[in-house]
Amino acid sequence: MKNEILVYSALFFLALFLGFIFGVYYEIFRFLRLAFPHPKSLVFAEDLLFWIPCALVTILFCYAFFDGVIRWFAIAGILCGFLLYLKTLGAFLIRVSATILQAIRKALKWIFRTFFLPVWKFFEKTFKILFTEAKKFAILWKRKWEKRKSARVEKKLLSFAEKGFLKNK
Repeated sequence: MKNEILVYSALFFLALFLGFIFGVYYEIFRFLRLAFPHPKSLVFAEDLLFWIPCALVTILFCYAFFDGVIRWFAIAGILCGFLLYLKTLGAFLIRVSATILQAIRKALKWIFRTFFLPVWKFFEKTFKILFTEAKKFAILWKRKWEKRKSARVEKKLLSFAEKGFLKNK
């Protein structure tokens, strides 16, 4: 009897640890949601990606340690471990994550404004000038081509006129 209580107590603490691991896994999704705003459909998909593996691991946990019998103290231990994580380390990490994300956003904004924006504007102006010059060149080339074409047609018509338009070959 005493041995059985020790085993169940150890399994309860193992269930607490498993719930804590689920909390760490959940933190990945919370960080992603904090970093990138999600539409409801993507939040639903992420919830499925969280709950389905957690349910499977819980079932495997019960199968491995309790011969497939679902023990309510194990489920309660998993939930308590998960809530313990959310209220302690999870609460701290979400505040730290928000601060870290804000610092990362500021750093990326500074890098973008300092390095990429001037290069982008330079290439934008350069390509605008090149495009304008290429367009002018194309217009002038088209006019020159049309003049050549009309000169050839005029020359051909004059040669036909000299021959009297008898042979159009």
